[in-house]
Order: sequence, then structure tokens, then C-alpha cells
Amino acid sequence: MSTVLYSQLSVMMFLQFAIWGAWAPVLAAYLLGPMKLSGKQTGWVYATLWLACIVSPFIGGQIADRWVATEYFLAAVHLAGGVLLLIAARQRSFWGIFVLMGLYSLLYAPTLALVNSLMLSHLTDPDAQAGGIRVWGTLGWIIAGWGLTGWRRFGKDLEKTSDSLLIAGVLSLVMGGYCLFLPHTPPPDQPGNPLAFLEALKMLSEPSFLVFLVISFVVTTELQFYYVPTAPFLEDIGVKNHNVPAVMTIAQLCEIVGMAILLPLGLKHLGIVWVLVLGVVAWPLRYIIFAIMRPIWLVIASLGFHGIGYTFFFFAGQIFVDKVAPPDIRGSAQALIVVVTLGLGNFIGTQFTGIILDVFKTPEGKFRWRPIFLIPCVLTIACAVAFILFFHPEMPVTEAEPAAAVEEIVETPAPVEEAAPAVEEPAIEEAATVEPDAAASVSPAQQAVIDQVREQGLKLKAAFEAQDIEAVVALFADDAVGIDNTDKAGIEEFLTQAKDMGYLEDLEVDVAETEFTVEPDKVLVCPVTLYGAFGSITLDLTFAPRAGDWKIIAIEQSGG
Repeated sequence: MSTVLYSQLSVMMFLQFAIWGAWAPVLAAYLLGPMKLSGKQTGWVYATLWLACIVSPFIGGQIADRWVATEYFLAAVHLAGGVLLLIAARQRSFWGIFVLMGLYSLLYAPTLALVNSLMLSHLTDPDAQAGGIRVWGTLGWIIAGWGLTGWRRFGKDLEKTSDSLLIAGVLSLVMGGYCLFLPHTPPPDQPGNPLAFLEALKMLSEPSFLVFLVISFVVTTELQFYYVPTAPFLEDIGVKNHNVPAVMTIAQLCEIVGMAILLPLGLKHLGIVWVLVLGVVAWPLRYIIFAIMRPIWLVIASLGFHGIGYTFFFFAGQIFVDKVAPPDIRGSAQALIVVVTLGLGNFIGTQFTGIILDVFKTPEGKFRWRPIFLIPCVLTIACAVAFILFFHPEMPVTEAEPAAAVEEIVETPAPVEEAAPAVEEPAIEEAATVEPDAAASVSPAQQAVIDQVREQGLKLKAAFEAQDIEAVVALFADDAVGIDNTDKAGIEEFLTQAKDMGYLEDLEVDVAETEFTVEPDKVLVCPVTLYGAFGSITLDLTFAPRAGDWKIIAIEQSGG
């Protein structure tokens, strides 16, 4: 990936989440304070985004998938959204701000998915590159909070105006203009089925997935006790108004640490199930400290549990779904989780939080924070207990564990039929060979390995046909051996020369007849036929586990 592309996509993510981070953590303090809205009304204002997340992404996705280049759609909705935010910042009535935030949310909601699709469509190795770009979104959220704190500390107070919505509106206008300079991303030639996510409903027949989905829903409803009342709560216990935005970014700072350091360690040493359990447990720990309300430094420090919980449960949850979902409906399964949590869970959560705030509000307008926070504490503890008791998934082998997958295959070869006990058990190579379009009988572990290698092979095919030499070479191991015993550097030099000489023009890669043969320490993939200006050549590829992934360790001319 070029430096220019990395910079373009990183700035896009930075602005996308800076807009959201400018208003979401602190707007409630303005609504409950100067505007004198009730808890229920405040919940409805926040609910506009979650309602929009149920419907709007599908509509926006269809527009970008069928008629308008993604960058132009993003530019239009962010520019319009910026105008709506600037008008909303001056509203003084519930209905005025509710309607304007509702219209704005309908425009913003589809951009959450479209910035990801635009990014992924331009990456050559999404698994390795996406995280380094997405982290700029978290940084954007953090810096927006710090910027608002600086504004409140050194700028003049704005009468009858929400400074958080004002800053968000300006950022949205900047984002709208910037989108015009993003890489061109036209609609695909063959748009997908707009209701494809319904295919994932078949996964609900798996008890562990159903448990995960239900607990994810409940946990998301309780997250609103962080998003909605935390800002006014911090002010009530002594945090100065101008410091609240910066203080709340502690959660995002811990989120970065969690993603970069703690999550990889947790997945390696604890496994996905216990990582998810720890993610659920993080939230009641925070709510307990919130309910105690002192000392203030501990309350502020406990904000970090939000970032850890978000990473360990929601981000790790996406990894879990990717592990257990069949390859052909992984995207649909992720869409189902988004609708249930980001849409339904957050919407119901805002309503529930608003009602609880009103119930525990004194006639003098003060909030009784201890009982308010004990309610989500009890519910999230119940979720953690339920998770431990009922969540016992049968985890398939994943891309992060190719070596372990091979070991499992060696230890558990394909069974022989009882009717022929005298027949010697077939070799693993035969048991794990899958012919194209054949219903070969292979173990789940063998099939998992084949699916992983097939995915790498499709990346290779796409990179070859795009003449992306960098992406092609990235799929080779450092100790790879090419034709005529060339090393990885020699392979790259050969491909670069071939591209410069025009031999890769109109290159086509034929895998219609390709078979996958799993051996104890490698997978053979052949034949792979290349057609181009040079004529045609048929290759045999050998994949092996290297550094947590499947890489090509040898490439030979078929029959050579």
C-alpha cells in the first residue's frame, strides 16, 4: 500500500469518528442542563442515530452499490449533515433538536459502513493493513474531545448554542469536502442482494451463537448508561465542565491499548471465549465504581473499563462471528450483529436509560446517581454469569492458528468405514484432497484449512489480475522458493520485469480445476493456470503456516 493511499484513508477515518466524538459523549450534559430536557427526551435525541442504523445503512449501501461512487455519496451526505448540525446547535426546544438530529442521523448512519467498504476495496492485504488505518478513527474521537476541552477552556462561552454540535458540524463540512479527493470507488459490476443478511438467521439454530447474540443485545442496551449520563455525572462529582470532553477520552485511549496490546495477548493465552467473558465483566466493574462515586480519581480511571470492555467484547465478538460463520455468509452474519446491537440494542438502551434517569431524578432536578448505575451493574453481572454458564461454542480452526490446524489434521485423519476393518486407513493426502465442485468427505479441521488456503489463493488471483506486484509478493513466505530456485527477492524482481514488459496485461488466472491437498505440514494447490500476453503457464503452489497465516513457500511449473 502506498503512503499516499494510507494517508488518504487514515484522514478519512480520523474525520469520520471525530465528527461523532465531538458530540456523542457530551451532548447529554447540554440537553439535561441548559436545555432542561427530561431523561426520556434526551434518550430520544440519542436514539435517532440508533434508529437510523437499523434502516439507513441498507438504503445508503444500495445507492453506493448501484448508482453513485462511494466517495461522492459520502461527500454529499457529510456536507448536508454538517448544515443540519449547525442548525441543530442553535435549537432550544425538544422537537427542534429531535427532528434535526433525526434527519442528520439518517445521513450519518450509512457512512459508518461505507467508509469501511471504501477502505477495504483499496487494500491489498486487509487483515494486515485495516487495523493501522482504523486506529485513526479512535484518535479522531480522542482529539475531538481534547479540542472541545480547549475550546471551552480558552474560547468564549456560547449562549443558547451547543458547542459540541457546532464543532461536529464544522468537522462534517470539512469531511464532506475532503471526500471529493478520496480514491475513486465506483459501484460494483454485480451488486449484492440487499437482504443477504437474512441468510445469517440460519445461524440462530446454533445455541452458542444464539446466546452470544442475546447477550450482545442486552449488554448494548446497558452501554447507554455510559453514553448518556456520564458527562452530567462527572460534572456533579466535581469534574469541571470544560474538562469533561478530554476526561472521557480516557476510554478511547484504553481502547487503543486494548486493541494493540491486550487483545492479541488475551486471544493467544486465554482464547476467544474468555476474552469475551472479560469484555462483559469490564462494564459492571465500571458501574460499581460509578455507584460508589468516590474517590474522584478512581471514578475517572474507571472510564478505561469502557475501552477495554468495548475491545474485548465487541471487537473480539466480530472475530468470533468471523470464526464460526460459514464462509459464504460471514458478511451477512456481521450485518445481523450490527442490526441487533448498534441498531436495536442501542435504541432500546437509550429509551431504558432515559426512563431510569427520570425515575431517579429529585424534584430539585438532581440525579440520584447510585441507584441509576446499580441497575446496569446488576444486568451486566447477570450477562457475565449467563455467558460463563451457557456460552460453550465449538470453535473451528482459524486463520490465526494454521499450525495447530495441521496438527489436528495429522492427529485426526479421516475415519475408515467399519464395514472394511481389514483395509488400511487411507493416507491423509487422499483423505484431505478436495476436487473442484466435488462433495469430498473431509473433517471440519481439514475443511477449515482448505477454506483458509482458498481465501489466500483468491487474494493471489485478484492481485495478479490487478498487476499489484506488492500484494502478490506479500503472499509469499520469506523463505519461499520460486521457479529455478529463486528466492522471494528474485520472485519479486521477475514479476516486476514481467509487468514492465507488458506480459501481465489482461492477465487471467484460471482456478476452475484447482485441487487442494492437505499434508501434515503444508497444503498443495494445483493446477493454477495463468493466461496472458506470454501465452499460458500452469503452476503448482505449496502453502505452509508462517507467522500465524498461510503463505506460499514454493511455486513450480506444473509437471516440471
